[in-house]
Amino acid sequence: MWHYYNGDQYIKSAAEVFVESVPENTLISRPGGDEFYILFYGYSSRSEIQRYLDQLEKDIRAQSILLPNGDPFMLHLSAGVAWYPDDTTDRKEFTQYADFAMYQIKRTVKDQFGDFDKEAYRTSQEQYNKEKD
Repeated sequence: MWHYYNGDQYIKSAAEVFVESVPENTLISRPGGDEFYILFYGYSSRSEIQRYLDQLEKDIRAQSILLPNGDPFMLHLSAGVAWYPDDTTDRKEFTQYADFAMYQIKRTVKDQFGDFDKEAYRTSQEQYNKEKD
């Protein structure tokens, strides 16, 4: 049986991996629940950040918590990545785009990191507006 303690431990373990896996000058925040934002800044190329993201993904997959019965439970994480300034320069859109990318991953492949897809977002917004009308 899953207990609240396990959920808290899961979130705490994920946060520990984030802190240990990203460079010191990276901003990590938890707006609530089981969601985190990680902001990499001050880099000259996307590939530099991508290396950190690849390592973070490996580190998450290597982390587990112990359940009350002593069994290990591996961490799983779906993450959406938005790129500044390629995707947007607006802070609000930036977080919306990262969230959209995360939900795209959760609905499809799960347990991976995925980049924001502007075309998929546009299509989704058009569909939403049609349904709203």
